[in-house]
Amino acid sequence: MMYAGVIAFAAMVFLPKYAFPFTWLWLFLLIDPLNSLRGRASLIAQIAQGEWRQVIALSLGVLICGFFWEMWNSHAMPKWYYTVPFFGFGKIFEMPVLGYLGYIPFGWELYALYHFVWGVLGRKVQAFSLGTE
Repeated sequence: MMYAGVIAFAAMVFLPKYAFPFTWLWLFLLIDPLNSLRGRASLIAQIAQGEWRQVIALSLGVLICGFFWEMWNSHAMPKWYYTVPFFGFGKIFEMPVLGYLGYIPFGWELYALYHFVWGVLGRKVQAFSLGTE
């Protein structure tokens, strides 16, 4: 997975017109496996154990936040205008429909970065429980 992150980053640098979707994946693919190797919370490790709840919860949470972000942005001044090659059709507010899918790996990336930074700082992260111990 870490190699995939490096390859995705290189593709973005050298083929940005085609590899721009990797913007939301490369850092996750690099950091999350490192978290797993260091014994920190990792979505990839959770999936490997058959545990999908946190991945699904994060994905739904960022989609909901993204929807509201785009809703509020549509009436803001100044606001974002999206020009997305190949995928700029079917807009909801200002965001193309497929653009909302970028929120999902963005949320995963933030999760991985959070656990990486707290691990580097030597801080313990209290585990979040969904109440099913």
